[in-house]
Amino acid sequence: MIKIFESLNLDVESIPTGILKEKSPAPAEADTGDKRLDDIIENYHQLNEAGQQQLADQAEGLTYIPKYKKCDSVSEEETEVG
Repeated sequence: MIKIFESLNLDVESIPTGILKEKSPAPAEADTGDKRLDDIIENYHQLNEAGQQQLADQAEGLTYIPKYKKCDSVSEEETEVG
């Protein structure tokens, strides 16, 4: 069955959902000039749809934690310190 899916370019992981999906094209190697970002993109492409959503949710969650945010202005820096 897997060989049939591969020959039809269908995603084997879509079997349990009952909705057959075409395989995503192999991602081009990431080269943004930022090794960390390239690694994140590479990891993203290794995940299934649920994993990709989880990665996006966790990345968004980090933006709400002041410890991990870039400061947009001096007033934000003063707020975090004071």
